[in-house]
Amino acid sequence: DISPSAIHGTRNSIVIGDKNGYCHFLNRSFHLTSCRCYLTSIRLLLPIQASSYIVTVGEDEEDAPSVLRVWDTEKNTSEDKLFCVHSSKLPVGKPSTFAVKDDLSAAAIGFENGSVVLLTGDLCRNRSTKQKVIFEGKSPITGLSWKESTKLPCLFITTKNEVFCYTSVAREKDKLDLCDSIGCDKGCSVLADLRNETMLFIARNDAIYSFTGGPESRGTCYAFDGEKKLIKWYRGYLVVVVKEQQSHGVPVSEGAEKNAVHVIDLAARSIAFSTTTSAVVNIFPVFGSLYVYTVDDRILELREKDLQTKLDTLFKKNLYDVAISIAKAHQYDADNLAELFRQYGDHLYAKGDHSIAMEQYIKTIGRIEPSYVIRKYLDSPRILSLTQYLELLHRERLATKDHTTLLINCYAKLRDTEKLSSFLCKDAKLGYDVETAIKICRHAGYIDEALKVAETNGRYDAALKILIEDKTEYQAAIDYIRTLNVEQVDSALRQYGSVLINQLPDLTTRLVTDLCVKFQLTDSENLGLPSVEDFLPIFATRPDKLTEFLEEILLHLSSPPTSLFHTLLENYLLVFSQNGDETQRMEAEEKALELLDSTSVKLRLDQALVACQSANFTKGILILYEKAKMYDQILAHHLKDNCWEKAVSTCRRFGVSDRSLWIKLLHESIVNPETPSYCLVESLNAVEKERLMSPLLVIELLCKSPTVDLGKTREFLLRMLVSEENSKEEDERIIEELREDCKKIRGEIKQLEEGAIVFQGSKCSVCSQPLDMPSVHFLCQHSFHQRCFDSYTEDENECIVCLPANKRIREQMKALEPSPGVDINSFFQKQISEAEDCFSVVAEYFGKGLFNQQEVKTLSKTAKPQLKQEKISQPENEPLSDARLRIQDRQTFHLKETTEAKIRQRETRDFSSSPQSEGRLRTDKAYASIPVNKD
Repeated sequence: DISPSAIHGTRNSIVIGDKNGYCHFLNRSFHLTSCRCYLTSIRLLLPIQASSYIVTVGEDEEDAPSVLRVWDTEKNTSEDKLFCVHSSKLPVGKPSTFAVKDDLSAAAIGFENGSVVLLTGDLCRNRSTKQKVIFEGKSPITGLSWKESTKLPCLFITTKNEVFCYTSVAREKDKLDLCDSIGCDKGCSVLADLRNETMLFIARNDAIYSFTGGPESRGTCYAFDGEKKLIKWYRGYLVVVVKEQQSHGVPVSEGAEKNAVHVIDLAARSIAFSTTTSAVVNIFPVFGSLYVYTVDDRILELREKDLQTKLDTLFKKNLYDVAISIAKAHQYDADNLAELFRQYGDHLYAKGDHSIAMEQYIKTIGRIEPSYVIRKYLDSPRILSLTQYLELLHRERLATKDHTTLLINCYAKLRDTEKLSSFLCKDAKLGYDVETAIKICRHAGYIDEALKVAETNGRYDAALKILIEDKTEYQAAIDYIRTLNVEQVDSALRQYGSVLINQLPDLTTRLVTDLCVKFQLTDSENLGLPSVEDFLPIFATRPDKLTEFLEEILLHLSSPPTSLFHTLLENYLLVFSQNGDETQRMEAEEKALELLDSTSVKLRLDQALVACQSANFTKGILILYEKAKMYDQILAHHLKDNCWEKAVSTCRRFGVSDRSLWIKLLHESIVNPETPSYCLVESLNAVEKERLMSPLLVIELLCKSPTVDLGKTREFLLRMLVSEENSKEEDERIIEELREDCKKIRGEIKQLEEGAIVFQGSKCSVCSQPLDMPSVHFLCQHSFHQRCFDSYTEDENECIVCLPANKRIREQMKALEPSPGVDINSFFQKQISEAEDCFSVVAEYFGKGLFNQQEVKTLSKTAKPQLKQEKISQPENEPLSDARLRIQDRQTFHLKETTEAKIRQRETRDFSSSPQSEGRLRTDKAYASIPVNKD
C-alpha cells in the first residue's frame, strides 16, 4: 500500500516518494526496494541528472519545519537504508516546489506562502549551508528552474500571477527581473534546450510561451488551446498534458477525469504523438523511454521509433510533407532533404499536380541537376511552371547562358513583354548572365528592354551602344553619361566622344567641361582619375570647340596644369597663322597676347617661345623675351628690323637691369651707318651717366667709325674732360683731408704715449650728476661714478658711452678678415668677384692695411680705448667693497698691453717717488706730486 507523493526516474530506476516517509525504487525488472527517509512524509523528490544523487524534502514530525536531504543511492549502508550526504532544516512553511543545480552547489525551495529560499554551499557533503530569502511574493510558488548554460546562471521563479528571473550578480548584489505579469499553475513550467539555447516554457490555457531570461525576454509563442495540467521536455519534444473536455451537462465521476497527452515536435511544428489516458500525475524519462504515471497507479511507457522507420511509414502513407518536417527537425543534410523534395515532386507530378510539384522541385535547386526538371516542363501547357523554375534558378545565381536564353525565349513565346521587362529590370535580386540577356533582347527586337537591362545592371557601355548605334538618340546618350561616375564617363567618352562631338558639339563640349569642373581633374596621378588632357583627343576634328572647352575649363579649375595653357596658346596661334577671316585672326592674336602677358598663367617660356616662333608671332616673341629677361634679344630684334626708336625705348626700360644694352646700342650706332644720330647721342649720354665705359675706350671706339664725325661727339668729349678734371680735383682735396686727419691722429697717439692727460670731466656721463669719490675716468674724456659704471658696464676695460661705436668698428674689421684656416688671397679674390666696384674693395684693403696680417693684429689691439681709474685711499680696518676688490685684482694682474695704469705708473716714477692719491691729481700738462695722508 503505497501512497505516492512524488515520482521521478533516475539513471537505472524509478523513484517513488510516499506520504509515510519512504522512498521506493523500481528497477528494470520492476523489483521494488524501499528505504525510510523521513519519519512522517516526503513532499518533494528530485533526482540529479547524470549522477547517483537524489534530493528530497520532507518532515520528521507533524507541523515541524521541513528538512532537505541529499542521498547517494550508490552508497547504501543496507538494502533498506539510504546514505544521507547532507541535511538542512528549512524555514517554517509548506514547500511547494524546488530546484537544485546539477553540481549541488545551490538549491532553491519555493513555499506556498510565496517566498523562495536559496541554499548555497556544498550539498554533496555534510557541511553547513547558507540560507537566504531571495524572493517574497503574494501567491504560491508554482515552479523553479535553474538556467546554467550562460556565464551568469539565473533562476526562473514562476507563480500563479508572475514570472521572474533571479540573478546573483556579485556578493550582496542580487538582480530580480520581471519576465511576465502572468504566471502558470504548478507543473506547467519547464526548462528546455531549443536550438542551442536554454529557454523556459510556460503552459497556459491559450498558448505556450517561452522566455530567455531578463526583462522583456519573451520568445516564441505557440498557440495551443486547452486547460494545461502538466508540461515536460524530452529529447527535443515538448510533452503537454491537457484536460479532456467533457460533454456538456455530463457530470464527471470521481476518478473518471481524462487527460490528453500530446508530444509536440516544436522544430517541425507538428504533433508527433497523441493519446488519451486517466488523469496524469507525472511524466518522467527513465530506461531510455518516457513514462506516464496516472492517478489510477498505472505507468505507461512511450517509446520513440527511429528516424528511418518514421520516414518509411510516412512515405507509405504518402505523407511527404510530414516526413520532410521531421527530417528537418532532425537536421537532415541538404542532399538528403533535396532527395525527399524530389520524391515528393515526382509523386505530385505523377498525380498531375504539376504546379504543386514544381514547388517541390524548386527546393531542389542547387542539389539536383536542373535539366532533370526542365525536361519535364518543356511542353507548352507547362511553360508557366518552367518559367517560374528558371526565374528562381537565376535568382540563386546558378543559371547558365543557356538557361537565360531559355527563360527569355519563354517570355517571348508567351508574348508577355510586361513580364519580361519585370523579370529583367524590376527584380534587382535576379541573377543572370546580363550580356546574354542584352544580346538576345537586341536580336529579338526588344530594344527598350535591352536598354533597361543594361541600365539596371550598370552596364553603361551596353546602354550607350544601344542609345547611339540602335536608337541614335545622342541627346539621351549625353544625359545618361551625366549619371555615371568619373571612371565610367572617361571610358564612355574615349569610345563615343568623337561621335558625339560631331553630332552634338555644343552639348558634348558642355558635358566634358562640367565633368572636369565637378571632379577638378587636375592631379589624376594621385587620385587614380583621368586628367583633363585625356579628353583633348575628343576635339581632334573640332578645334573651335577645343578652344571653347579650354577657355571655360581654365576659368573654373583651381590649379590647372600648364599643358592646358600651352594647348590653348597653340590653338590661338593656329587660327592666327591661317589665312582665314581677318576678324578671327585679330581676335586670336588678342587672346594669345592676353594669355602670354598674364601674370597668373604659368607657361614654360621655352615651349611657348618655340610655338610663337613657329607661327611667326612677333608680338608674343617680344613678350616672352621680356618675361625671360632676355633684353638683349629684344634689342637685337629691334636693331635687326631697324626700329631705332623701339631700340632706344628698350634700352631706357631695361637699361637699369642690363647696362650692357647701352653699350650694344652704342656699338651698333658706330658700326651701322644707317643708325640715326639720336641713337648715338642717347647711348653716349647713358654711358656717361652710368659710367659704363672709360672715356678712353669710348674715344677708341669712336675713332674706328668712318661715319661718326667730331661734331656729333664734341659735347660728350667736353663733358667727359670737365668731369675728369673735376674728379681729379675732388680726389686731390680728399687726399689732402685724409693726410691732415692722419697727421692729427698721429699727434693724438703720441700725446697718449708720451704726454700727460688732463681729466676735466665734472659730471657722470651716465646720470649727469656731479662726480664724487669713487669715480672712473677714461682716456676718451668720459667719467663715471663707480656705482654707475658697475651697474651698466659689460667690460671693465671699455667705456660705456664709446662701447657701441667700438663694437661696430671691430665687427666691420672682423667682417673683412677671412675665417680661420682660409687663405687671405682666396678670400680677397672672392670679394673682388662679387663686388660691383672692384677698385673700391682694393682701396679699402690698402686703406685699412689688411694686406699685412701683422698690421691687422696690431691695429685690433691698439684700437681698444684704455681704462683709467682713480686710486682711492681706504682705512685699514674698513672692509673693501666689491668694486675696490676688482680694482685691486686688476692692479695685481700683469697686462701685456699698455694700459692706462702702466702709463700712470711710469709718469709717477718720472715726476715723484712718493705715493700719489689719484683723487687729488690735478694736471695741466704734467702731474703734480701731492703726499697722501695715511690717517
